[in-house]
Amino acid sequence: MNWKEQLDKALGSIKEATESDKAKEIATTAKSTAIGTVNQASGNTFDLGPEDGANVVVTKF
Repeated sequence: MNWKEQLDKALGSIKEATESDKAKEIATTAKSTAIGTVNQASGNTFDLGPEDGANVVVTKF
């Protein structure tokens, strides 16, 4: 098997993994968890909540 065939096989495996039900479940859980902890403090400032014991606030420029 040459390098192109090996690459195609590897990419196919990755595609199958990303389309699996488990991967979709993990992505959905991660999105809902991340979105659920963000509060908009002002027009461009977001409070991300506690992170390792410190409150994280991000300002979007």
